[in-house]
Amino acid sequence: MSRILFTWELGRGLGHLLPHRRTVEALRERGDEVFFASRNLQAMEKVFGGLGVRYLQAPFKCSPPTHPIEKTVTFAHILNNVGFDHPGELFSLVAAWRNLFELIKPDLVICDHSPTALLALRGLPAKRATIGAGFSCPIAVAPFPILEPRLPHSPEELLADETRLLSNANEVLDRFGSPPLEYLAQLYADLDDRILITFQEMDHYQDRAGATYWGLSPLVAGAPPAWPPGDRRRVFGYLKPFASLPTLLELLNKLELPTVIHPDGISTSIQQKYASRTLHFQQERVDIAQARRDCHFAILNANHATMAAFVLGGKPVLNFPLSLEQEMCAAPIVERGAGLVVSGTEPNDIFRKMEMILGSDEYTAGAERIAEKYRDWDYEASGIHLAEHMESLIART
Repeated sequence: MSRILFTWELGRGLGHLLPHRRTVEALRERGDEVFFASRNLQAMEKVFGGLGVRYLQAPFKCSPPTHPIEKTVTFAHILNNVGFDHPGELFSLVAAWRNLFELIKPDLVICDHSPTALLALRGLPAKRATIGAGFSCPIAVAPFPILEPRLPHSPEELLADETRLLSNANEVLDRFGSPPLEYLAQLYADLDDRILITFQEMDHYQDRAGATYWGLSPLVAGAPPAWPPGDRRRVFGYLKPFASLPTLLELLNKLELPTVIHPDGISTSIQQKYASRTLHFQQERVDIAQARRDCHFAILNANHATMAAFVLGGKPVLNFPLSLEQEMCAAPIVERGAGLVVSGTEPNDIFRKMEMILGSDEYTAGAERIAEKYRDWDYEASGIHLAEHMESLIART
């Protein structure tokens, strides 16, 4: 029996928990002890209830950065804004993680978007691996790759940013007597594995070489979508609030497309204003498998798991990304003709993109091409295989 600790430090939403459900279940069935240090404890029992997982609060930065970088060009800028900009604060976060490691004494630590946990692991005996859909498992090169080429930047400034953060990280490591980093991305190089729970077509880093993709976890059951009446093409939405949301909802009502939207943080006033005979807001979690069978296309914020689920079901997606991570997630789907992106608030652009998906079968064909490639993929077995792989990492000498 092994002790395995999952960590989740950065990011929001159940996308950092739900993909691990089947793997954790398989580990418990095999007799392993599973601990989960989670950023959001409120969601843990909803996802892992009944499995005997031991919940812990993950250390994470909950205050604004001392020296914020507003426009993220590389992954180093993300690290800057989550604690690496201040050696004193970084020391506290690392110390908290090391205290958890000392209490648990894990054989293996699985890090889901947990950079300070990775830093804290340096010099400790536990095996370690990153896990994620792609964005949180960056390519480990010096300097970090450019994530947003549209933003103004200079190589000299980017190098200076990485040098400063590297110095802060090594100052903290020195206080613990841990080996220093030679370059900042070495955090993501000195691993026992990099576990990518996605497919190549949905990897945020399309130029990643030599990667092994473990695919996606099984879809989680939910309530059947309560479709409004009507014989027009159905639309499913899973959406957070954003600037052009009212324009989108107004357009859906104007087109009278039978629409179900699962709201994630959309205010009651907005829901009451735009709910109609053909547009329903469904509060409970919707059965995605049934929703994708029933609908013509989905409208999303380019959240990885949901977007992947629809594309792998042969349905195109219209994405309204809210972050750089989501823009990177949506881009390869657009390139493969399986969806479109609306990046501004111009009503005509929203109408045009909606009209393109409704008026042509090419986007459905693009999604079906990807779906056909993975038609025989065993999503249920992938979690079991991943659990076996994690145990094999522990056994390696």
